[in-house]
Amino acid sequence: MRIDLLRHGEPIGGVRIRGQLDDPLSDAGWKQMHARVEALESDWECVVTSPLKRCFDFAKTIAESHQLPLDVEPDFKEIGFGVWQGKRRDELDPASLAKFNQNPLAYTPANAEPLIEFNQRVLTTWDNLLQRLNQRNCLLVTHAGVIRAVVAALQQKPLHEFFKLKVPFAGVCQVSTTDENTLTYRLCF
Repeated sequence: MRIDLLRHGEPIGGVRIRGQLDDPLSDAGWKQMHARVEALESDWECVVTSPLKRCFDFAKTIAESHQLPLDVEPDFKEIGFGVWQGKRRDELDPASLAKFNQNPLAYTPANAEPLIEFNQRVLTTWDNLLQRLNQRNCLLVTHAGVIRAVVAALQQKPLHEFFKLKVPFAGVCQVSTTDENTLTYRLCF
């Protein structure tokens, strides 16, 4: 079994803290996604996606072109960043950003989803997906936060190091099972 976790491409509006804002892909984002998919083995048997447009629109296109079933999974949407959503980092209060960067478990932006709740949501859904796939290959079109949560769990990293993994637009993490049925991963950024 192999799961290709594919981060969405660049959304309209450029680099911002999007969180759960539902911005579609830009033209550059579509090109990034198509280029990445062309470089991957496409022996998928299904496509799973976040419901947000920057993931869903591309996932739907791939599922239709490969004649694959498409499953929309609401719990694979990005972490909610509350009042920071839609802003560039240089628009944030530097002291608040420093607190967040220092310890994202202890500091949550106003109205944001706490990191521990996001991580639990994603990993519960990830475990359910692994069971549902039953050894099938899958393309999962999702967000940087979801990929970070899965990789941190596989690496057994502490949650306070969550944001240290940088996931570029259209970045991929391939998770597969070994002969011993354990999970391995490979970052393809």
